[in-house]
Amino acid sequence: MNESESFGQNKDIKVHHQLRRLAVQLALALFALTLFSQGAPLPAQAQTGPPPPRDISIETLQALIDQKNYHWTAGETSVSGLTPDERRCLLGLTADEMLAPAGDELCSVSTYPSDYPSALDWRNRSGHDWTTAIRDQQTCGACAAFAAAAAIESRLNIAYDDPGWWPDLSEAHLFFCSWGNCVDGWSPMSALVDAQSRGVADEACYPYQPYDQACSPCADWESRVTKIDCYRQSNGDARIKQDLADYGPLVTSMDVYADFFSYTGGIYAHTWGEYVGGHAVTLVGYDDTGGYWIAKNSWGATTNWGEDGWFRIAYGQCGIGEYGFVPVVDRTPPEQATDLRPWGWTGPYTNDPSPSFAWTRAYDDWGGIGLDGYYVAIDDPTPEGGYNNDWSIGISTSWSVPVDLPDGPHFVALTSRDKAGNVNPANTNQKGDAIYYDFVVDTAPPANPTSINSGCAVQDGAWQNECTNPAFTWSGADDHGGSGVQDYHVYWGTNPTGQPNYWRTDPAYDPPAIDAGAGVATYYLRLATRDNLDHESEPETVFTFRYDAVSPWGSFDLNGGGDMAYDRRVRVAPSGDDAGSGLTMVHLSNDGENWQTLAYAPTLGWELPLEDHTLHTVYLRLADGAGNLSPIYEQSICLDMTPPAPHSASYRLWSAGVVAGGAVRSSNSFRLSDTLGQVTSRQSLASAHYRLQSGFQAAWSARETGALYVPFTCGRSLTTVYLPLALRSLP
Repeated sequence: MNESESFGQNKDIKVHHQLRRLAVQLALALFALTLFSQGAPLPAQAQTGPPPPRDISIETLQALIDQKNYHWTAGETSVSGLTPDERRCLLGLTADEMLAPAGDELCSVSTYPSDYPSALDWRNRSGHDWTTAIRDQQTCGACAAFAAAAAIESRLNIAYDDPGWWPDLSEAHLFFCSWGNCVDGWSPMSALVDAQSRGVADEACYPYQPYDQACSPCADWESRVTKIDCYRQSNGDARIKQDLADYGPLVTSMDVYADFFSYTGGIYAHTWGEYVGGHAVTLVGYDDTGGYWIAKNSWGATTNWGEDGWFRIAYGQCGIGEYGFVPVVDRTPPEQATDLRPWGWTGPYTNDPSPSFAWTRAYDDWGGIGLDGYYVAIDDPTPEGGYNNDWSIGISTSWSVPVDLPDGPHFVALTSRDKAGNVNPANTNQKGDAIYYDFVVDTAPPANPTSINSGCAVQDGAWQNECTNPAFTWSGADDHGGSGVQDYHVYWGTNPTGQPNYWRTDPAYDPPAIDAGAGVATYYLRLATRDNLDHESEPETVFTFRYDAVSPWGSFDLNGGGDMAYDRRVRVAPSGDDAGSGLTMVHLSNDGENWQTLAYAPTLGWELPLEDHTLHTVYLRLADGAGNLSPIYEQSICLDMTPPAPHSASYRLWSAGVVAGGAVRSSNSFRLSDTLGQVTSRQSLASAHYRLQSGFQAAWSARETGALYVPFTCGRSLTTVYLPLALRSLP
């Protein structure tokens, strides 16, 4: 219903009230004339116009009540003798008392179950009195403030489940700090609007006095106010009874006639008297069996009016129960949402960094003011709507994370919030207190395995000559906290960049045996890892399998090709080749003993345990990276570490013709040096003629020194004789 429709409906209601009041007054006048014409004494002025309020006796009024078979008693009360103006000051309901508001103060209307009890009295419900004491507005038209305050006080007791609290709110603060005045009165709707927006201070902050005054609460009134969350309008008996059962006492209005001021008890029904004005009261219960409402008035409890300030009034009388307002103080949290789940994707994994979620909506419990929305949080068990990862949203059943989340595990938590700010659950200190859903954001491919086992003691990239049938297993594939590894894409072959073409769900692969007859082979195990969201890593060679069953071959030289050594460190110069894994080691031995292993290099320094002036045999064997060995190669060498003996008589020089028939004249001294550079001291030599050794050729000049080579004592070694030669031509 829009605002104009609501106003039109209420305008029709007011016209209906006016016509009803005129009809009742006319019927009562005719009834009184009939009664008195049958013998009842009429007042002296009765024939000159409508009787004034006190022109009928209590006895006559009671006779009228009994005549109509009503069930209430009349008597002299503290208000029955008031003047018409004074009586109107006990009322004070303004003309707009039941106009529906246009703002948000009116609570949302929910569908109610029709299961309210047949009788209800908040003065004794569940063994407790949830109402507060009767107040007295005195001769000031503040009934709307008193009725509203009484309803709010009871609602506080109910909302906080404390019937012994008995709050005492300031009717003066509510009335005089708004638009009320003692003559014109006020409306319950306005009272409840102000109770929601500004709040109501306690009685001690602003005590009530029955005369118009400026607003003058205590200095700290703002910290002492009580606010309602909203109010709701009730129309009709059934709805009012349901609201009484669900919420508690409510504010209603009634038409007051002259006889009401003489009510002392029972179930009131309008019997006699003119319409005096509209009045706001508080409904606290009803009784279907007795057919009446139970109401709280504001004319004091110590007078003799009513039932200690309370009254009962028959259904359908004086417009009571046709309309009412329910002040809502809502301390009951709404229901929790349920079935929090992914929306638009299948959990728990998602490649969307800002995923969406849905849930089954929550509802506010009966007595609540309606759902306002939700708090939703990421990785926070306490959704409150106040942090970077915590949001407040309206009434909805779906939501998308407004920021990009990092890859990894997360959870979303949700709490329900009503219009009063109540949250369900209220205490969310740990994960699981609020409804939640675990999920994983995964936008990146996984990492390939890092630990590979060949199944035959072969290391990655290492040459070997034994295993031809590996059986691989692996571990270490990492999806970086994402959706987890789903399977592996495998390549096995001789292409170092081969593309995977075979799927494995388990971390193992048993390839066909390699062709051992090929002698030398290199195979590559390449993997690409796929996660549960179908992200696939780049193919990567995780294991290089090498096989070499071909022996190396080669040769070697000693000391640059010579067969003599002057110390025990022999220079070995191996050379060779290998078809696969390459030359890696050299195995050396002298005379077949004392084998040593050296890393392969073109020139090696090797210290041999050789005997001086002894001919030895050196053995050499090459090894490749797979452990294959070459044939054994050998060379002979003589160790000569001793200088030659300087015995001149043992040397002869033989010549094969430097100059045919030529002669050499020697000096009288010489030195001996063997081929390893070991030199004797200078020796004397008698003057003699020597011939050059066969094969020696040189171009000699006078006084030039030359070197002559002759056989000497160590096997095949040579001795050098240094002679200062004086060459001359023979005759």
